[in-house]
Amino acid sequence: MAIKALLFDMDGTIVDNMGVHNECWLELLARHGVHMEEKAFYDQTAGMTNPKIFRLIFGEKLSDQEIETLSLEKENIYRERYAPRVAPVEGLVELMSKARESGIKLGLATSAPPENIEFILGRTGLNFDAIVGGQEVTHSKPDPEIYLTCAKKLGAEPAECVVFEDAPIGIQSGVNAKMRVIVVTTVLDADEALAIPGVSSAVSNFVEALPLVF
Repeated sequence: MAIKALLFDMDGTIVDNMGVHNECWLELLARHGVHMEEKAFYDQTAGMTNPKIFRLIFGEKLSDQEIETLSLEKENIYRERYAPRVAPVEGLVELMSKARESGIKLGLATSAPPENIEFILGRTGLNFDAIVGGQEVTHSKPDPEIYLTCAKKLGAEPAECVVFEDAPIGIQSGVNAKMRVIVVTTVLDADEALAIPGVSSAVSNFVEALPLVF
């Protein structure tokens, strides 16, 4: 079936920023008495929304106000630290341009908060035909809802979509949506990515993805 839409995760996919996110999370958690190894934190949480991460770590007793306060603290650390380094992953601008020339729609499906979406898109100049953030869905990744919602906004069936992801939880979301999934190996290596059931291909950047789409 012909490709009608390319759907992208944001963090770790269109920008190589997961290392910065993890540093900021670990710094925030340490301030509040929780110490974790980076890989353990990434494996457990990548692709989750902030409220889900905070309740996973601190327990369900946290109030919405406490979560909002912690989220603001963490995201302020992140945006200040990452601002000088924001850049699209190599080949992404070319891939998006070729997609538009070919009539393929572009969607962004991310668990990131709205302020971070605005921050990344504002600094990269990237534009999408549809954007679905974590606040727009009931179930976060690995549930397929975010990708199915994005595809619906673009008028594409799951079989007509290609998902670009970086994290195991997000990859599973794309697989659960019954879409073709290509992993960008900003965090996982190719062998780790290809070992996940349902993964179609693994690329180190979007230059390598071009012949897989066109």
